[in-house]
Amino acid sequence: MPKPVLLALLALSLAPVVSTAHPRATHFQDCQTKTGKNASVVLPGRSDLILARSQQSWTRVRPGDEVAAFTLQGVCAGVIVWDGSSAVLTVWMDDPTTPQKDGYIPGDPLWVHVWDASSGDVFVGYWAKYNPVGNTSGTFKRDAVYVIMQLILVPPGVGSREADEIVDVVKPSEMGELEAASSGASLPDEVVLEPSYPNPFRTAARLRYGLPTAEAVRVDVFDSRGRRVAVLVDENQQPGWYEAILPADGLASGVYIVRLRVGPTETVQRVTLVR
Repeated sequence: MPKPVLLALLALSLAPVVSTAHPRATHFQDCQTKTGKNASVVLPGRSDLILARSQQSWTRVRPGDEVAAFTLQGVCAGVIVWDGSSAVLTVWMDDPTTPQKDGYIPGDPLWVHVWDASSGDVFVGYWAKYNPVGNTSGTFKRDAVYVIMQLILVPPGVGSREADEIVDVVKPSEMGELEAASSGASLPDEVVLEPSYPNPFRTAARLRYGLPTAEAVRVDVFDSRGRRVAVLVDENQQPGWYEAILPADGLASGVYIVRLRVGPTETVQRVTLVR
């Protein structure tokens, strides 16, 4: 991240007036505010908060989604409704004058949860990458600043082994990929299937597509003989941008056809696996 941008974000995080319980927050309730001292989690506009259902189906946090921080005991220490721009999630410490634990204690780990407003599902933070200029310890301290560069969240019931596999596929290897994938957030006027990346691919191909309206979506993959080898997506989805992953596991080198079916509309493209 360019130094001027990072300094601006840090200045924002230290501003004296911060909204921590946005009036539009409807899902995460009874989240703490102004219990005393606090820490700040900076969510840059270019931040990658990824909601991953599986290795093949994932998307990024969108404006209107709620981002909250929870203690291990299930106490919500702060919440905001993300509007797509740089924001600060203030997480509040426990108030020592009350008998109950109503915030985090310095040294506690905090888990970021996201409520996906489009589906109504909750995702739990599993893997995080922080900017090293901020605090990177993973445990929250008094008055500390944490700048999230990337956070991968999974459904609550996903086991650690499956979550590790999701992270290995979804996690971009370079920040350049992050920037490229995060561009063009406005809704398309028609169904869009962007060129897969990379192509040719060796381990996995990323398939990004956009929906102008809510539709039933199916993404199939066929080999050169027309045999279906994978179903990457098969569900109803809201308007927005989505990404599916085609892993190379179990596939032979060669050309494959990706077919995106959105309602009555079909779009196809070729991808090549090279081992």
